[in-house]
Amino acid sequence: MEYENIRKAAMALAEKLCQFPWLRFVGVGKENGEDVFIVYVSKRNLNTISPLVPEKWEGVSVVVRYIQQPVPA
Repeated sequence: MEYENIRKAAMALAEKLCQFPWLRFVGVGKENGEDVFIVYVSKRNLNTISPLVPEKWEGVSVVVRYIQQPVPA
């Protein structure tokens, strides 16, 4: 998928999920050489969050990852 299209798709996925307070942001990455959307969340219990996130978005796989709250240095 072209960069501009994947960027727009990531933004659309973030907009769809923004209703959930655990959403931190949606990123774009690669796994096994394939583009993926990475949904970064603030809760560790991915078993309750993963069912709320689509497995694919616009033909691209979606993965969920926990990210800690940043702490100022």
